[in-house]
Amino acid sequence: MREFLKDDYDVIVCGGGPVGLATAYRCAKAGKKVLCLEKSVFFNGGGSSGDVVRMLRTMYTEDYMADLAHETLGLWKELGDDAGEGDLVWMTGLLNFGDPNYGAGGPEGTLLGPIPNLERLGMQYKVLTAQEIMEEYPFRNIPSNHQGVFAPDNGVINLPLVLRSLYKLCLQYGCKMVSHAEVKLIKNLSTTMVEIEVEHTDVDQKNKQSFKVKSKKAAITSNSFCNHIIKPSFGWELDMTIWEMTSSYFVAKPGPNATVFKSMWFNFQNDTDNDPTKSNLYYGFPAVPWMTDNHCRIALDAALRQIKDPNDRHDGVETHDVNRTRDWVREHIPGVDDTPLFNVSALMANVYDNMFVLDFIPETNNNVVMFACGWAMKFIPLLGKILSQLLDEGKTQYPIDHFALNRGNGALIIKEGQTPKSVNSQVRAPRYTSMHCKPLTIAKSTVPTNQSSNPDGASSTAPTQSLRSLFASRLLQRSVGMEAKFHSIIAKNRSKRSTKASQKDLTVGIIGAGMAGLYAAMILQDLGLQYNILEANKERVGGRIYTYRFPQNQDKYQTVELGAMRFPKIEIMDRLLNLDKPWSLFSKLEKAGHKIPTIPYHLTVDNNLVYYNGKRIFANTLLNDDPLYFSDTHNGGPGTAVPDKYTYQPYGDLLDAVYKKFSDDLENDFESGFETLLKSDNYSTRAYLFEKGPYPQSVVNYLETMDTGTGLYDMAFSETIMDYFDFSAGDEWLCIDGGTDIIVNSMVKTLRPGCIEQGKVVTKVSRVVGKSGDVSNLKVDFLDGTEGRLFKHVISTGTLASLRRVDLSDLKLSHNKRTAIRSLHYDHSVKIALSFKSRWWEDSKFMNGKPMLGGKSSTDLPVRTIVYPSYGIGQPGVSGVLIVSYTWSLDASRIGSLVGDRPSEEVLIKLCMANLAEVHNVPVATLQQLFVDYKCWDWYNDDYSSGAFALYSPSQFSQLFPSLTKPSPDGRFHLAGEATSVHHGWVIGSLNSAYRSVDHILQVEGLDELRAKLRLNWGFIDEVEDPQDDQQYVDPHHNLSGPNAKKFRSNVSQVAIQPRFKAPRNFKPRNTAASIGGLK
Repeated sequence: MREFLKDDYDVIVCGGGPVGLATAYRCAKAGKKVLCLEKSVFFNGGGSSGDVVRMLRTMYTEDYMADLAHETLGLWKELGDDAGEGDLVWMTGLLNFGDPNYGAGGPEGTLLGPIPNLERLGMQYKVLTAQEIMEEYPFRNIPSNHQGVFAPDNGVINLPLVLRSLYKLCLQYGCKMVSHAEVKLIKNLSTTMVEIEVEHTDVDQKNKQSFKVKSKKAAITSNSFCNHIIKPSFGWELDMTIWEMTSSYFVAKPGPNATVFKSMWFNFQNDTDNDPTKSNLYYGFPAVPWMTDNHCRIALDAALRQIKDPNDRHDGVETHDVNRTRDWVREHIPGVDDTPLFNVSALMANVYDNMFVLDFIPETNNNVVMFACGWAMKFIPLLGKILSQLLDEGKTQYPIDHFALNRGNGALIIKEGQTPKSVNSQVRAPRYTSMHCKPLTIAKSTVPTNQSSNPDGASSTAPTQSLRSLFASRLLQRSVGMEAKFHSIIAKNRSKRSTKASQKDLTVGIIGAGMAGLYAAMILQDLGLQYNILEANKERVGGRIYTYRFPQNQDKYQTVELGAMRFPKIEIMDRLLNLDKPWSLFSKLEKAGHKIPTIPYHLTVDNNLVYYNGKRIFANTLLNDDPLYFSDTHNGGPGTAVPDKYTYQPYGDLLDAVYKKFSDDLENDFESGFETLLKSDNYSTRAYLFEKGPYPQSVVNYLETMDTGTGLYDMAFSETIMDYFDFSAGDEWLCIDGGTDIIVNSMVKTLRPGCIEQGKVVTKVSRVVGKSGDVSNLKVDFLDGTEGRLFKHVISTGTLASLRRVDLSDLKLSHNKRTAIRSLHYDHSVKIALSFKSRWWEDSKFMNGKPMLGGKSSTDLPVRTIVYPSYGIGQPGVSGVLIVSYTWSLDASRIGSLVGDRPSEEVLIKLCMANLAEVHNVPVATLQQLFVDYKCWDWYNDDYSSGAFALYSPSQFSQLFPSLTKPSPDGRFHLAGEATSVHHGWVIGSLNSAYRSVDHILQVEGLDELRAKLRLNWGFIDEVEDPQDDQQYVDPHHNLSGPNAKKFRSNVSQVAIQPRFKAPRNFKPRNTAASIGGLK
């Protein structure tokens, strides 16, 4: 027990409550030798930290408090990540409502006073009428003149988890923790040393021992008990009053018509009869996931019992306060039982202005700092940071003059024998109105008020999140601090915020003129920033959008899509193609005069063929009774193929039986389901189905054969399960009439002339260090030997595989980012197109009454998938272009080995013609007579891509993806492209990644007005922003907050709050052959 007496310390923290723990943690993390002394036991609840919930709120009337609250948001995420606990705050939002004329006499400021600060900081809010409040919340009998202000950037603090996390972090960073150690006296020995006298009681409360320990610095964080240390040590005491706060837990109505509070809430009304004992300030919390579902905390924000010494605390709770609360519940919340389930109490220390006391003790040469009073729980991580800075450096980056001991003409200090200068006896001390002090010089934003006209994203809601983006959001929330230097760059540039100083010479180099590069350029151009696009390919732009046109044909349907060719019309794709969204790419292009002509894409039609094991069926054939002869019975008996019981039912039923477990878990408890999904990321689909199905390997092979390409079950199971949820419900697909490259060409037309430089093969990107020692530019060098180019920022949008050929060694990229560039899996894909004299597959006579009007046929032959065009169907004389083989993974590797030289390709075409004839049961000679030309394309052998699309291997999503979303440590080199997006493999991933990269550039440069313009003109993305992002711009539906959270906030305009993940309910039954072959 007395081991800690052997050492002197850098810092001793007196008081082991939340502020003390946060201070000890911060000091220990900074490398200080720290001792934390608690007079009781840690987590004792005897002071201000009892109960299980507290409010994190950002709605403040005072400018300086609003700034501090805004700063605190990011620190909560940092704390949760460091503790490895995820989110410590469940971001439900906060509704303040009541009398708009309520004055400033209470501890929560005024009702409408926070609005100027919310606007100044660019934080979302909406004003509600009394009727709207009663429609969205279970409140009743709200006076018609009352109003509400809802702001999403507020949440419920999981207090027990916070305390455990801080305690764990203190131990982790080497802080010595001693309970039952009451500080009796602090003596300032010199300018650099203090001595602390401690009385320690053993665990049996029988033996007491006194001892002294020395430290360079000390912090008094004992809050209500601070005078027990200050008075004997320094001869004065803090003039404070301690409220004995009471709160009650009530049972909300359960069942189908349950009473549900969508968020925290606070009601503002003036005292009844001007009697301060009849306060009408009430607040409440929703039922939280870490307690019983329908238990809600509701309380009076005042206290009849007020004491001067915490040892005078009364037993039990004050019935007056409980009864006031019950009366209010009975009148305004009929869906809540007005009899409390139980009551709790806590001590709340206050001074005359309801603010903190945060300052050095005057008599200590800045060796001892103190914190006490005020409504501090929401600021815990920030207070720990401030106190640690004061202890380490003697100053802090944050202005704390408002919390000084000498404010109010010395009204806070009562020296021995003196009469208090202020009378602190009322229930609520008067509180200043908005003081409009100089704002804190931290990240601020204002939404531009002089936007040109009707910003495209101004009134839009954020896109609906898919399971894939929910999964990625949670991963990113857990990855705070992965690129810590980037966050320090942002902090360093805070002085630039809301200025245009860095905008003049801001130049962005974009490597690659694919979809991500072009989209980034469109956004940058709209924001008025300079850019250049460096494209390696001399022949074309567009990246993996590649529309090939056969030279022999002259109509617009002479095309074949060698890259992206079809787009599901689902909400995930809104940013690309939803014309109802003014910020979608198609809407932007149409507004610029370039309408994208879309037509329906037929994924499958009834007459499509399915040909396996030499058996031919149609797509609408039921998959009962093993029509394709995979069973043991059809292959020579038991053990020869696939057990009969698995093949005599639709293969989709076997997969659905496994996938439904995820659906149930995610809907019932997203946190639990997320953990299951996270663990599944370590599995391949093959391994998961074998272990968890459990299915024999012969069955797994059968499922892969029917479901997708050969070898794709070796990819991450998380990819399979997320695609299952995100795409299975979509039944409408689109393609571009005339070629997908119309999108590319239209994007190019919107850009300034000459911005794309083709034939520029990048060989190196390196840093240029300025006189200050900071990185001022990045230099890009080229293969052609031309002079390197300097840019403030570089966005690399090519594939990670192609980036392997670029020297990035000088950028000091993180280990995970380097690993991702080296090893992230790109799938192999090959397309082989044949041009015929006519569309024989659409000829009913030729096809024996079963024409192929779009769709695809599937087979186990080498060609695997045959794709019929969805454009030009039924039109006379159109080009007869057919994708005879579309393969992925191992199928593509094998067939792709013949792509590249003419003799090998001629062998390949003969094979494809033979497979085509066999599938369609027509003579090869007949097809040869119609044959005109061919085109083979292998994306793995493409000089500029070296891969078709990202498809993560096991563990790559959870281990590598988060690092891909962060810039280099200096904040200047940004990775974009579909592989760096949660929606990899799709064009939408390219767009989202480009948006994210531009946003990071603006964040690093401190251009918050442009960040606001980005959201006004281009909407939100459905992928979570960097967790250290300025929170005012993170859509509330991105904050999947709170351990075991079951509810998510939905969209910007309605802010609330449909609980839990919902699996799509309109899955197409996979009981026919139409489902065979997958979606890629």
